[in-house]
Amino acid sequence: MSRPDLFRAGNTTSARFDNVRPQDIPVVNGMVKPGTGGMSTFTMKQSVWADNKTWVVKKSSSLGNNLTAKNDHGDHWLIAPSSQMTIETYKSALSSLNRIAIPTASSHAVLAKQSAHMDRATRFVFNALASVVHDRLPVASWDENDYAYVAELAKELEDGTLPLSQLVWKEGGVAGEGWSREGVFVASAVSASMEATSLRVAGNDDDEADAANDHAYLREVLKLEQPGNLFVAANQTSAE
Repeated sequence: MSRPDLFRAGNTTSARFDNVRPQDIPVVNGMVKPGTGGMSTFTMKQSVWADNKTWVVKKSSSLGNNLTAKNDHGDHWLIAPSSQMTIETYKSALSSLNRIAIPTASSHAVLAKQSAHMDRATRFVFNALASVVHDRLPVASWDENDYAYVAELAKELEDGTLPLSQLVWKEGGVAGEGWSREGVFVASAVSASMEATSLRVAGNDDDEADAANDHAYLREVLKLEQPGNLFVAANQTSAE
């Protein structure tokens, strides 16, 4: 299957493809499998990425037998396991990409700061995601690829490609059932946005009241306080 050039933020010496975290892909009994997640890459360089920390795997380069590239949201592509394998095998295959990725620069992606969507819930979630992306609000263990990924999710929410319902934890999901990479990242971002807003409005009674109502609405929309919500649990595990 053909694919485009794939860009990723790293550091000055590596694309860090092998930096696998719980929110990227679930590991069950030491194994990972296709269709459950992967490592973020993009079809273009993001506007906030430094040129000397941006890497590309050219479309002419082979990913090897253990990896596959999957387009899941807009410009976002996942580097996923091609079959069920141990996490060690997956990380080893990802490490090989660090050796073929090269530094580069390309066009920049842009995300609106405010939603113009007709649906109120979608507007609230989009605006929370956009604040995290534009202000680079801190989220535990996140790197630049994660902010770019959430920007893609926000853009798809706005244009209707990604249904808001896909980001909501479904009651009764157990043992990984109902888990989605999108839901984990959105829960993390919205939580970070609410925390930052609470700090910003502290001391102003009117603003505090508005924020309290807005945050209660967001928690209800995304079911963030529902018992057993694996999206929230994954975020807490990542922060430990």
